[in-house]
Amino acid sequence: MSEELLLKSVQLSKEGQHGQARQLVEEYTRQNPLDARGWWVMANIVEDRALKQTALKHVLELKPDNAKARAMLEELEIDAVFSIADLPPPSSPLHKNLNRSKIQIRPADLLLVGGALLIVVLFVLAVGWYAYTYQHSGLFGLFGPDLSNKATTAQYTIHYPEDWEGKIINFQTQNQVVDKVTVAASYGIDSIVPLLANQPSADAAISVLIGDEPIGLNPSIVNQNDSNLSEEESRELLQSFGLVIFSPVSPEQLAQIQAQFESNAENMESLEFFGIHFDINTETKEVEIDGEEATMTSFNLSLKFPDEFAESGTLDVNEINISYYLATTQHNGQAYAFFMLALEESPGGQARTARRMIRSIQFDNES
Repeated sequence: MSEELLLKSVQLSKEGQHGQARQLVEEYTRQNPLDARGWWVMANIVEDRALKQTALKHVLELKPDNAKARAMLEELEIDAVFSIADLPPPSSPLHKNLNRSKIQIRPADLLLVGGALLIVVLFVLAVGWYAYTYQHSGLFGLFGPDLSNKATTAQYTIHYPEDWEGKIINFQTQNQVVDKVTVAASYGIDSIVPLLANQPSADAAISVLIGDEPIGLNPSIVNQNDSNLSEEESRELLQSFGLVIFSPVSPEQLAQIQAQFESNAENMESLEFFGIHFDINTETKEVEIDGEEATMTSFNLSLKFPDEFAESGTLDVNEINISYYLATTQHNGQAYAFFMLALEESPGGQARTARRMIRSIQFDNES
């Protein structure tokens, strides 16, 4: 009779009558608890995972070498680890809390974040503009060197780079007016100032500074104390030297300077001499001097030397770039000229520094 229960349960399960098949196999396992066949049939009939696991464990207790039962039990245990059947249903309070905990990004949130970023960007730009325009800060080199040095006279104030030196030279005019000339340089200020101070007037000092050479630079200006420089220092000087003079100037002297620059630009354009290639470019840009519109004219002269110059030891560089920048303005009927000579690594390399120094000039309105 017991054997018939087991066979009948198998038949009913095949016919889809799982409930009746389960009742019969449970009755069989109660009567024959040590028969592994009954537990095996139960493991294959019942749908409940826990009952399947219990039945399979009985099978393995009675038949430890039953590979099919062991494999089926291991599969059930793996499914139990990754099963989502134990998660709360969607209608449960816990499921609703889980939904509420998800990050939800709304369009309003995106606008808020975007607005905050825009405010930060505008703030940074405003601080940068203020520092650049009024504090003469280079902002970590982004706008050139910091113009933290300052020359102040009764007539004007001008800023120049922090690693430059500056002097103020007084010239007595025929009208008993003292012209105060500011000279600032990145190197050799103590040799440059006496050359200029020994002149009878500011106009004469500018003439000495410019010299008669076609390149518009008095060679003695940059040759002072050159013997004391190492080769590396000399090479650096040829790529970063700067000299500025800001001075009252007569209309005649101003016209002479401008005429010399124009002549240089006309006569030296794309000239080649003894293998040295001369290339000159001119450019004008609008600037401000104490709030007044002005024009800065720049002349960039590039001298490219043949390779044999460097190989022979005559010159340790293949290219020298010389630039000069000129800006003029009027204040209380007096013309003023800003003039800068620069040796640069590339043409126009110190143009930004020149523009910023020009923007830093302020006149005393009571003078």
